[in-house]
Order: sequence, then structure tokens, then C-alpha cells
Amino acid sequence: MERDIILTINGTAINGLSIVVGTTVNWFFTCMDPDDISAPLDLTACAVVMAMVEIDSQGNPSYPAVISRLATITSAADGECTVPWSSSDTCPDNDDDPPVPTPITLGSYGLDVWVEDVDGNRIQELGFSIINITAAAVLPESSVTALPEQEPLAQGPQGEQGIQGIQGEPGETFPTQTGKSGKFLQTDGADVSWEDVDAFPDQTGNAGKFLQTDGADVSWEDGLPSLTSVDAGAVLANRPEGTAAWVEPTWLNILDYGGVGDWDGATGTDNSLALGRALAAMDRYIDYDLQSGSEGATLYFPPGKYYFASTI
Repeated sequence: MERDIILTINGTAINGLSIVVGTTVNWFFTCMDPDDISAPLDLTACAVVMAMVEIDSQGNPSYPAVISRLATITSAADGECTVPWSSSDTCPDNDDDPPVPTPITLGSYGLDVWVEDVDGNRIQELGFSIINITAAAVLPESSVTALPEQEPLAQGPQGEQGIQGIQGEPGETFPTQTGKSGKFLQTDGADVSWEDVDAFPDQTGNAGKFLQTDGADVSWEDGLPSLTSVDAGAVLANRPEGTAAWVEPTWLNILDYGGVGDWDGATGTDNSLALGRALAAMDRYIDYDLQSGSEGATLYFPPGKYYFASTI
């Protein structure tokens, strides 16, 4: 079994790695400067060492190392190196003299990576992490009981043919479209037919008019009177002879008749008398209809709150 592990190390721990015993591991390290983890560590004239050491219950390392490997620098300027780890790596048994190699046992180990100078002095710690060596999955020891031999299955008799489904009714078709250009499709709930669309009356010479129907026929009628030279504030009025005209109403201000908009929700001036005076003044305008020249009158209340003690 072979596995590649790619790590970026910058002096902080990387825990949680698990490796199956007997696995060939290719370690690829990118070493970052612990003082500036955004910049790679320059490995020029340096050596990177990776060691796997035993640890106690508190996670403290115990030397000498179980495995110690010198990394191959692949790019010194970029801080990149690789460490091959063989499936046959063993650990020395320190109880014998000389030590007798024994296979790595399962459990947790410390993975220590550091930088050495040319004299072998440790000058920079790159990371100390916890790795777990786990057992490989194996098949159960118990044998699998084979199934007894069986006679091949014979083909049974053919079943009866199922009942044929009911055939659907043919769909209704549209009436022919030949010669029906410009018509619309209409149904009376039983039959479908093409019907004529009521045409608009001729538009020639009817610019500015609007379309009107009396319930039976459609015709063009005169539109609104011209807005040319109409003063702002004019209103549209319907004169008795049936024509429309713009008129300029007379505006009366309630303040000119003693009105005061000072109501504060509790107290204020009673405007009943002022309103009576203003309405009386309007009588001379509304006694005439539009045909005789009167243009009506409008009573204006400037912004404010007006109190009336009596019903208007």
C-alpha cells in the first residue's frame, strides 16, 4: 500500500493523521517561515529532518527516534522537500545490545520536523504532531459455508394474455383554417367555429379622438379640449350643452374669513363662524351655471388642523 501525504508546516501542530502499518508513505512538505507564515522558509544550505518518536501519556516525546529521515530538498527558495518512508521501516529495540530491529507497533507517535544547519545543529522547529499507526483491515478467520448445489430452474408455462386496454375516444379537431384569416375561434359549449372580429371604424381624419361605443356601434368622438394657453389650476368642466371646457375656478381662503388652523388635539380656535362666512361668500359664484359665465369657486384650507365646535 502506498500513500502520499502533503503538508504545509509553519511551527504549529498538525494532529489527526492516521497511517496503516506497513504503508509506504511519501511525505511532501512545504515549509513556511514561523515568523511570517505567508512566506516560504528559505532552505538554502540547510537540512530538513523528520523523525517519528515514542510519546508518553502526556504526549511528550521520548528519544532516540523510532525512525529518523533526512529530507530531499526539491526547491530551497520555495521551502519544498520530500521524505520517503518505506513499508519496511523498523524501530530499534533499545533493550538489546546491539539493538535488534523489530517491526513498528500500533499506537500513537510523535512526528517531529526541524531544520538543521550544515553542522547538524537544530536551528528551527517546524512542527511536532501526533500520528496514529493503525492495523490493516483483515478478513474474518471463520470460513464461509458454501450454498448447497441446486438444480437449474426450468422455464414455467406461459401465462394468460392480459386484458387489452380500452381504446380512447378520438379527440375533437379545429374547424378548417382556410379562408379564415383575421377571425377568432369561439365555442358555444358544444361546437367550435370561426367568427368575425368587429372592425374599428376608419381612422382617417380622426386624430386626437377617442373610441366610444353605445353598446351596439363603435364611433370616434372628440377628445379633451386643447391644453394650449390653459392657466395652471384650471379644471375640466362639462357645460350644459354637452361640451367640455377648461375653466379657472375662484379660490377663497378660509383664513380671509377668520379661520385659524391651530388645533393641537386638546384646544384650538372654533372655526364654525369663519366657515359660515366663507360659504356665504361662495354663494355668488355657485348661483350661476357654467353657460352663463360663472366658473364656480373653491374654498381653500391652508395646511393646519381646524377645529369646529358644531356639525358642518
